[in-house]
Amino acid sequence: MSQTVLSKPASWNICGMMTHMCIDATTRTAKGFGYECTVIADAYVTADLHFHNHSVPAEHVYHAFLSALDSTYASVLSYEEYLAMIDCSGL
Repeated sequence: MSQTVLSKPASWNICGMMTHMCIDATTRTAKGFGYECTVIADAYVTADLHFHNHSVPAEHVYHAFLSALDSTYASVLSYEEYLAMIDCSGL
């Protein structure tokens, strides 16, 4: 019986487009399936959010979502921290 990639135990390095959308959803879902996740904090952006005449600046959105993910759902590292962590000698 073959296994899909998502059903095999592994770790994920996550980067994407928007902190409050795909980064948050992918990381939480992956953790729910038992994956160990690393979020590359400076590999994406986010945007100002607006709700009922209130605006949340992108910088606050970015820090709030990463704070919620860090330690509980993922290791949140900068790109430089990530490169220092992995073995790039074979590249």
